[in-house]
Amino acid sequence: MKSRVLSLVFASVFAVILLAGLTSAASLADITVYTIPASTTHNAGSFTITFNLTNSGVASTLDYTASTITSGTATLSFNDANIADGSVAPVTETITATVTFGAHQSGNIAGTIVVTPTAGSAKTLAFSVPITSSSSLTVSTGSITKSTNSTTLTITNTGNTVLTNIALNSTGSFPLTFSSGTLTVASNSIASLSAGASGTIQVTATSTALEDLIDGSSTVTATSGSTTASGKVTLSSAYCEYNNLGSDLKLDVSFDNVEGFGDDTEWYAFDEIEAEITVENNGDYKISDIKVEWGLYNAETGEWVIDDSEKTFDLKDDEEETLTVSFQLDENLDELADGDFTFYVRATGEFDDSDSANDGDNTCVSSADSIDVMSDDFVILDNVEFTGTVSCGSEVQITADVWNIGDDDLDEVSVLIYNQELGINKEVLIGDIDSFDKEKLDITITLPENAVEKTYSIRFQIYDEDDDIFENENDDKAQFTGPLVVSGSCSSNGSTGTGKAAVSANLVSGGKAGKSLVIKSTITNTGLELATYSINAAGYASWANSAELDSSVVVLTAGASKDVEFTFDVKKDASGSNSFDIEVLSGNQLVVKQPVTVSIDKSSFFSGFTGNVIGEGSGWYLWAIGAINVILVIVIIIVALRIAKS
Repeated sequence: MKSRVLSLVFASVFAVILLAGLTSAASLADITVYTIPASTTHNAGSFTITFNLTNSGVASTLDYTASTITSGTATLSFNDANIADGSVAPVTETITATVTFGAHQSGNIAGTIVVTPTAGSAKTLAFSVPITSSSSLTVSTGSITKSTNSTTLTITNTGNTVLTNIALNSTGSFPLTFSSGTLTVASNSIASLSAGASGTIQVTATSTALEDLIDGSSTVTATSGSTTASGKVTLSSAYCEYNNLGSDLKLDVSFDNVEGFGDDTEWYAFDEIEAEITVENNGDYKISDIKVEWGLYNAETGEWVIDDSEKTFDLKDDEEETLTVSFQLDENLDELADGDFTFYVRATGEFDDSDSANDGDNTCVSSADSIDVMSDDFVILDNVEFTGTVSCGSEVQITADVWNIGDDDLDEVSVLIYNQELGINKEVLIGDIDSFDKEKLDITITLPENAVEKTYSIRFQIYDEDDDIFENENDDKAQFTGPLVVSGSCSSNGSTGTGKAAVSANLVSGGKAGKSLVIKSTITNTGLELATYSINAAGYASWANSAELDSSVVVLTAGASKDVEFTFDVKKDASGSNSFDIEVLSGNQLVVKQPVTVSIDKSSFFSGFTGNVIGEGSGWYLWAIGAINVILVIVIIIVALRIAKS
């Protein structure tokens, strides 16, 4: 009896547990935390939605088949089809749903995510993600030749909005006309193009527009409202109009940048170039009336910057002819701003031998060398002219063209004009200069009456708005020289160089190693006439790095004097007694060479007492004065100490 009761009890408990297990398998809580994108782009391809599921029952298999897309064309996939056991304690898992869709859609992608456990009720999450509107186009590229002057371009709407009134135009080396392909073109316009759709148009260049071109390109632009795209049509052709029959002619071309800032294949505006062209007949037959044509061609614009031809000549077999052509890049400067430059040469002739199967036929050979035309920020001087009567005491007008040969506009350009012998040191503000444009330099300068009759080199230096001299990519400075011939009305003193002068020197400040030392020199005209003196410091290199003069040219009437200051940058390791020479020249002849001795002291204490300067034959007493000063200072110190003790 007892055993039957126990069996019934156990059976009841098992049934209760089984029933509890069956009911707990369906214990999914609602979706409480989720992340949905605010928007997506039409060409993103996919986006993800994450959400949390909480299970309070036993492990369960999840079914998503009831999930649907209600707007847009897309598919749903999920990263997890099972949820862990939550019968002991609830568990929460994050599920990721991936929405995959095709490009060019607009509007929203919407749907409902449905999660159904093995047993129990389903949980749902609705979503709607707007697709951002985007308008975009592409235009393909194409190529043409002089004989096949038409090509097909493909235009594609790569956005997700319909494009209307798509206007077509072209710019570049040659004009293009547009006609229908799979897309209808009317009045250079396409009526509409659906999102994601594409079609073709026909583009054609007229034969006459291609006649003088070697190569080049034009850009086709398609525009609808603010949406635009472009593609390039390139021309491919040969410089020679007919084949080099039998390869009889051979060309060799070399360059020499004779004057300018570039090199043999890297040219600046106004560089003077020489091209040596050698034509050789490698064949077995005579070729007559050989004509050599050459030029610099810009493939970007389809224009010749320079082009020319040379004399005709004949060549027998195994003969050659060498021509040298010279040119300057001084025309059509605006065409140098941007481009793809090639120097072309071709030689054309006619077979002139009855034994040749090609007798009477034309032949041609060509060469092409790529040239870099530089356009970095740089300024040059051109057409420098000296006008007026260039005689002593006269006024000379200096004019020149100041060219900005760079891509950028320049502000506050100035030119320094300098010649030490003539006392010329003038800065002229030119002002702003636009890219590949010029401004005029125009200044009048008075020459000294006692200048020497000779040719002077006038230096010009060009500075930017920060007072820095212009430099190009090769570290060349924008400095130029021009010859000025002075002749007539010159005084005997200036012309013969027989001026007389006296020189004295005194210390102004300094005398310590590593510091500046300033010497004041007095120049006196001891002659009977006006004289122009050139002042120079020499022989200081062993103890000073440099010497600067506040005035390197002095013009004095008879008996007059003027002070000139010399500032020396004393070396850090200089010490003791050192010397230099003050040189005074008149008319390129040395008038006075005055030795000056300076004392350099590393300790810096006694340097102030000695005066540091002894001019030869005139300042020996300075040492005595310095010594007396030292003794006096020592005496004063001793007396002061004794008074203090008493």
